[in-house]
Parts: sequence; structure tokens; C-alpha cells
Amino acid sequence: MKSWSCLLTALLLLRPFLGGAEPSAPPAPPPAPGGYQKVAATDRKMLELAEFAVAQAGSQQAGEARQLATLESAEMQVVAGTNYRLRMLVTTVRGDKRRAEAVVHLPLPYAGGAKARRLLSWKWL
Repeated sequence: MKSWSCLLTALLLLRPFLGGAEPSAPPAPPPAPGGYQKVAATDRKMLELAEFAVAQAGSQQAGEARQLATLESAEMQVVAGTNYRLRMLVTTVRGDKRRAEAVVHLPLPYAGGAKARRLLSWKWL
């Protein structure tokens, strides 16, 4: 019986060196198929799309949106083309800053490419 307790004590003391000290965190799950994935908000393409969204929203909403102040986050979703969900801080015509979310769609290259981009949605947050 004493040999078992010595063996158990030795195993407990050696456990950190045997690779069993801490259970490792499970790997992050892969993004959901068809879901949004984060994109760097500092990417030039994302900034161009945000400027496009602000300009389109300003023309569609009687000049409410005026100028992009800050692009806070960007995500992309691959569909028949690509959707970009952009969250930004916008300076309005009155000079105040408001948060907004826009979704811009870029079709597949053979379907018109960047020139056919369109603003799918705009909402103030």
C-alpha cells in the first residue's frame, strides 16, 4: 500500500513535467459557413467602401450623412459576391457625430465588379 501512495505522490509531483498540468483551451471554432468574418478596419478597401456608403446614404436620405469620421469595424460575408458590414462614426450635416452601420455589396467580378457595388442597407445606431 505504501508503494502505491509513493507512486501516486511521485506522479502528482511530476505531472507538470509530463504535459498534463493544465488542460489546454479548446481551439476557436471556425467561422460559420456564410457568416461574417472580421476584416481590418484600417484596410484601404474598407475605408473606400465606407466612404461610398456615406456618400450613398447622404444622397438617399436627403443629405443626413455627410462625412466619414471613423471606421470602427468591418466584416465580410461571402455570398454571390461579397457583403461588407461596416460600423462607423459619421459627421452629419449639422456637425454632430453619429454611429451608423452599412452593408455594401460587391458582386462577382464577371457580374460587374467594383463599379456595380451597391448600398444594401444603412441604419443609424
